[in-house]
Amino acid sequence: MGYLRKQRRRKSRIQRGSCGAPLCPAPWAVISPYPNAATEIYTILMFLTRSEYDRGVNTFSPEGRLFQVEYAIEAIKLGSTAIGICTSEGVVLAVEKRITSPLMEPTTIEKIVEVDRHIACAVSGLMADSRTLVERARVECQNHWFVYNERMSVESCAQAVSNLAIQFGDSDDDSGTAMSRPFGVAVMFAGIDEKGPQLFHMDPSGTFVQYDAKAIGSGSEGAQQSLKIQSAILEICGIDEKGPQLFHMDPSGTFVQYDAKAIGSGSEGAQQSLKEVYHKSMTLKEAIKSALTILKQVMEEKLSENNVEVVTMTPGAMFHMFTREQLSELIMAIPELQWSESSSRNTIQNLSKLRLERETC
Repeated sequence: MGYLRKQRRRKSRIQRGSCGAPLCPAPWAVISPYPNAATEIYTILMFLTRSEYDRGVNTFSPEGRLFQVEYAIEAIKLGSTAIGICTSEGVVLAVEKRITSPLMEPTTIEKIVEVDRHIACAVSGLMADSRTLVERARVECQNHWFVYNERMSVESCAQAVSNLAIQFGDSDDDSGTAMSRPFGVAVMFAGIDEKGPQLFHMDPSGTFVQYDAKAIGSGSEGAQQSLKIQSAILEICGIDEKGPQLFHMDPSGTFVQYDAKAIGSGSEGAQQSLKEVYHKSMTLKEAIKSALTILKQVMEEKLSENNVEVVTMTPGAMFHMFTREQLSELIMAIPELQWSESSSRNTIQNLSKLRLERETC
């Protein structure tokens, strides 16, 4: 009798709907006694859903995002800082070389390469990925010369490389396989053609845009800001019938023409500084001085002829790589690049003050 009474009481507690069928409680009401358990389960399901979209290089998320391309763009910010400035006299490319060991030979680290006699490019990010893009740029320039008996324009070169960058979602006709991931490198194209000096920037998405000045890398934000105020992630520069030009391409294959651009781990700070110092009437010497000064601001080590590369593209000399002796003379001739004990002491004092202010806050 006691057992039957318990069963009747249990059945009377069950809520019933309009049709007389018992209403089943929500799953989270049984699994978890907490009132916000439904929100927790929803968050877990959303996290699992995003991880599924992370695995595919050509699968859009419900928000319309390609996470693999976004991750490739973030990889550029870990690379060395590269700065490109386009002037009426030519284009300047300056790149930081990170010497991680005193036993390393600085000459073996190449961040600026010659694509053709009138086109150069600077890269930031995964150097292994950059070799594939640079090789494609060189092949396209040579094929254009053999077929049309003329030099390839800087924009056409950037367009050809961006077409390769956006093929990570396409399958190969021969093997039927697709690229494993987007290129984790940003490119700046600089050159001179019939339009004059040009600077283009291309990111991992394949988008390329023309700039007057651009900074990429870890210190690009500050450098770009410095260039912008004065004037009111692979860089390709070159000279063709359009004049000096500078293009930037990101891992997605997007390429953009710039007057000045910075890429790499210091790109945020460098880009901020570029916005402050750049102006349309800037000369080639002023561009070289500004590029080296901004590199000094975003570099962790002291600027020297061993950890920096500088290339100029001019209508007369075309591609010119500064030697270590020329870089040493150039650094000594710029007062802003001289490192003194008083300046280092002031820098240390300022950093200590900032730490104390943060601790007190």
